[in-house]
Amino acid sequence: MKRAPRLTLGLVLAVALVSVSCGGDDDDSSPSTTSSESPVAPGATAAIPTTTAANVDPKLCPVKALDTAKAPIEISFWHSMSAANEEALKKLTDKYNAAQTKVKVTLNYQRTYDESLQKYIAGVRGGDLPSMIQTEETAMQTMIDSKSIVPIGACVLADNYDLSDFSTALVGQYSYASVLQTMPFQLSNPILYYNKKAFRAAGLDAEKPPTTLNEILDASRKIVATGKAKGAADKGFALEIQAWYPEQFLSKAGEAVVNNDNGRSARATSAGV
Repeated sequence: MKRAPRLTLGLVLAVALVSVSCGGDDDDSSPSTTSSESPVAPGATAAIPTTTAANVDPKLCPVKALDTAKAPIEISFWHSMSAANEEALKKLTDKYNAAQTKVKVTLNYQRTYDESLQKYIAGVRGGDLPSMIQTEETAMQTMIDSKSIVPIGACVLADNYDLSDFSTALVGQYSYASVLQTMPFQLSNPILYYNKKAFRAAGLDAEKPPTTLNEILDASRKIVATGKAKGAADKGFALEIQAWYPEQFLSKAGEAVVNNDNGRSARATSAGV
């Protein structure tokens, strides 16, 4: 489900950066996987945003700090990866730690994205904060409002970091006011699973799954009308309730969730366009 994260720039900075993930909580029950096409969210810039010193001060990001550091810099990284994804993250982190001696990254599993964010907010009000935190994408505005993070765009400028091999959709997704706010870490999209046996029992073409919500509704009605006793099912459709699902549906339909380019050209003030 996950693209291998790039750990170079973000992990050398002892500042509260954000690694935002697009998708729901990472656990074994999640039915999500990567689709073949990543949708460009409405309002996300279609090309790499131009981050300049006029947008953000590169001095916010102390990329030269390691040059004079006399001891390994400890970086705490709050994450919400579990199972195979957590193992992959551990391997990448171990590889990074073994490749140099100036930085040591310590992973701290914080359960779900919601729990991690709430703990972080409590820390902003008075407590310990991590050097880095991975949050779900809809938390980006909250993180900006917390005034506790360094926008990754400042680090891009300070380190002359090359974003040319990053997806333009992802860079636009995580930018505000033409500044990349967070380091894109992974991308998840919902995927539809359907029961071919139930489709056949209901007289549906098992080789042509529904491609729209209306088609899902029509197929579900026929499946329920046929019933489990006749080889179909008592329920036509099950959807895990998470905020990012309708967000993805709207994005694929080319619709905005909130106004002002989904809150990117100006602060969102109302739902829809």
